[in-house]
Amino acid sequence: MRYVDVFAPDILAAREELDRLEARAAQIIAEDARQTRHERFRYRLRTWLEARRAEGRGVPLWERRPNTTRGVPDVKEGKAYNFRLMCLQIGCPQTGNLSSSTATVRMLDLMAEEMGTEVGGMDTPISLDPDTGLPWRERFDTDSLPHEEQMLQAACYIVCAYLTGMRDSELQDMEPGCVSIERSADNLIERYRVRSTVYKHREAAGVSADWITIAPVARAVEAMEALSRRARGDRDLRSLWVSLKPWDWTADYLAAQASPIIKIFRDGLDAKVANPPAIPHVDGRAWHFSTRQFRRTIAWYIANRPFGVNRRAKLTHFGGL
Repeated sequence: MRYVDVFAPDILAAREELDRLEARAAQIIAEDARQTRHERFRYRLRTWLEARRAEGRGVPLWERRPNTTRGVPDVKEGKAYNFRLMCLQIGCPQTGNLSSSTATVRMLDLMAEEMGTEVGGMDTPISLDPDTGLPWRERFDTDSLPHEEQMLQAACYIVCAYLTGMRDSELQDMEPGCVSIERSADNLIERYRVRSTVYKHREAAGVSADWITIAPVARAVEAMEALSRRARGDRDLRSLWVSLKPWDWTADYLAAQASPIIKIFRDGLDAKVANPPAIPHVDGRAWHFSTRQFRRTIAWYIANRPFGVNRRAKLTHFGGL
């Protein structure tokens, strides 16, 4: 729920910022003459960094790169500078045009000593975690943003799977606009409905059905609609649950990747805390999640409330809840 209610706006805003950066960089590159040299890029870079210094910002570093650890490595080795972000900011066509220039790297070293460094480097502000009163993460970069988008997708899936009791096949048939609200005569919200398709014990094509749910699911669906909008539009897809990776060889829909992204979410939460892990281990190992566990867990709780029905009956007829 923290991802849906607190972190989602930051993640979505960061994606909008990155899209704008990429479009602007492409436009600048197209307008540049072929004879553009390192000196011109270095002038743009210095101008951009001086504006950051005036704001109290630092030279951007990668949050985490392959074969490096989280934190601030030795910037004088030139391994931690976020050249990708800097290229986008100044309209430089290839990262190598900055990183391969000894004069540019020397300039960055001097400016880093003077104005400091900053992990991530994107402009999107980070919300405060209600529990700590501190930003919930470092600023985004072009690598950490896709990871947090996947974490948000997993969080939305978990909220919907747990609080609707839908089977995975029913959940993954949800489409944009699937949540509707019923209001009373005085305009108070009486209930939330989720429209999808029931497949179990029905014909192969499935039957349209409604699930009664609660407000957190509506918020998760709203976040997922925004998160998946670009992928759905680019590939003309109908389901909310699409693959967020834009590679040509990537499957269009989440499908069997639901369990793996839940594992990624589990590992991501564990990485945010020291010891013990965020989600308790069992017999010394991380808990193995499957998509059906959420439905069965909420069924157990409902069945054991006053006037609840037995567990088997609740699992059998959960679609009618």
